[in-house]
Amino acid sequence: RGGKAGRALTSRREELRRDTLQSEMLRLAGQHGGRITIIEAVSALAITPEEAKDALDGLAVRGLADFEVTDSGIVVYVFRDLQHLDDKHQSKGLLE
Repeated sequence: RGGKAGRALTSRREELRRDTLQSEMLRLAGQHGGRITIIEAVSALAITPEEAKDALDGLAVRGLADFEVTDSGIVVYVFRDLQHLDDKHQSKGLLE
């Protein structure tokens, strides 16, 4: 029951959830100076570690985040653009 339309709706819902979760990750990373760990995402957003990792990995695949690893082995997702948002008032035209 539901067939193709049902699968399309389920797929669309999953896509919206993923996009929403990634937006929340970006907001959270902005609050943490452009650096976030899986455990910070889990505790702030009440999601599972797997959901947090999938969302953060998705942002990294899209080129929005890089990985760094602490000496103790903790993976830190680094959002370089978020770290430099204060510089936006210094922007100039491409031909300037």
